Amino acid sequence: MQCLLVFMLIVLLLLCFSICEAFECEFDAENHQFKVADTIRVDQSGKGDFKTVQKAIDSIPSNNKKWIRILISPGVFREKVTIPCDKPCIFLEGAGRLLTRIEWNSHMRTCDSATLTSFPDSIVAKGITFKV
Repeated sequence: MQCLLVFMLIVLLLLCFSICEAFECEFDAENHQFKVADTIRVDQSGKGDFKTVQKAIDSIPSNNKKWIRILISPGVFREKVTIPCDKPCIFLEGAGRLLTRIEWNSHMRTCDSATLTSFPDSIVAKGITFKV
């Protein structure tokens, strides 16, 4: 009986370690800043790589370990943004908190109405206002 219990515990531990993966994004320790590997531009007028923030996020490869900057032009982006757990190392950079706004006019339950939902820990946002 003890052998079976030990075996089940080992299998459970192996499953946990194979499912859970910690993402460490590249960091320049010498200059104390993160290294941006690529920049994706979002502009509603079509002058960027994408017209929506979500499309830019969707374009990032799964399990990315390099910082990707999503540079968001001034404007009001009416969209619901979700960053899935397999898309870490994202730096959302707007043109300024008064110039770049992402809003989603939802009056549903609190758990369904978030304008930005981010599952990975390694997400940075700067110069953006998020409004419900």
